[in-house]
Amino acid sequence: MQCTEILMKEHETILARVSQLEQTLESKVSENIEAIDKTIEFIQKYADEFHHAKEEDIYFKWMIDKNPMFEGGPIHCMLDEHNKGRSFIKTAVAEMDKIKSDPTHSEEQVKESLTNFIDLIRAHIDKENNVLYQMAEQVNADVGDGDEIMLPKFQSINEPTLT
Repeated sequence: MQCTEILMKEHETILARVSQLEQTLESKVSENIEAIDKTIEFIQKYADEFHHAKEEDIYFKWMIDKNPMFEGGPIHCMLDEHNKGRSFIKTAVAEMDKIKSDPTHSEEQVKESLTNFIDLIRAHIDKENNVLYQMAEQVNADVGDGDEIMLPKFQSINEPTLT
């Protein structure tokens, strides 16, 4: 399906930014505040609001509509991981704010939260690409309406403008 290809391409974009973030975290947070802020903005706007909107509101719902058994299993797991990722980012934002107001504040929690996010998102994308999306492709092989139903909805979601 084109929809699966779109999501997988977005995963490549997300993984590239996560790799950059990982390199940035090898240095002091206080010396890279702007770069970290931009990556967090990318994660919030591109990965969460743009990409996850396609998955959660369109792709996963299409899968559940075709096979309700997906809801309690693999999709529940993916949604749980989306929420864990949001929690890691929320913590990182709060800790970044503390560093901005007090440069002597410990950087440990920012690095820990973002490292946990990086580990989570890499494993999560691997599961989506190699398990969940393959299940969706099989469903589409049976029903054949995935792109017809989902592609117009995908196209209605505007890619965010990032600073």
